[in-house]
Amino acid sequence: MKKDYLRMYFEKADDGAGEPAVEKEPVTPKEPEPPKEPEPPKTFTQEEVNAINVKTKNKFYKDLGFKDEEAYKEDLATKQANMGAVEKLAAAELANSETLTRAEVAEAKVAVLELGVPKNKADRVIKLAKTYDGENMADKVAAVLKEYPEFKAAGVPAFGNGTGGENQESKEEKLKKIFKANLTG
Repeated sequence: MKKDYLRMYFEKADDGAGEPAVEKEPVTPKEPEPPKEPEPPKTFTQEEVNAINVKTKNKFYKDLGFKDEEAYKEDLATKQANMGAVEKLAAAELANSETLTRAEVAEAKVAVLELGVPKNKADRVIKLAKTYDGENMADKVAAVLKEYPEFKAAGVPAFGNGTGGENQESKEEKLKKIFKANLTG
């Protein structure tokens, strides 16, 4: 193997092109260069830092479309003042609409009660009436009562024999009399 190595570098060989092969010199590794000393970091004075800061701020405000920081602050204050006015206006409109809604509900309740709906069913009729189409609340309530006439019906007891509360009281009176009669007798 040593012969092949030497022959490869030191013997001339014919590569078939008619020219002798060029002698190659053995490659010797280069010694690494000593590391360069890093340059010391650049230090800035406070005045240089302030100047850079001012340039950066001015560029930023110009990119936003303002002359300088003062123009930006003035515009921001104007927008905040306008937003305050808009919020106040929205709150006033909301309060006004709530007042109108309360008035409409009160009027609807009066209309419902006038049409013969019991008090305990009036709120249900009003909620249904809000979903109906009509010019005013009276028309809407009339449409609800036309579709659901049971709301207009007189108070029918939910339990018992349908005789009402007066009969119930008389039964209690009868029981008291019987009980007293049995105690004394």
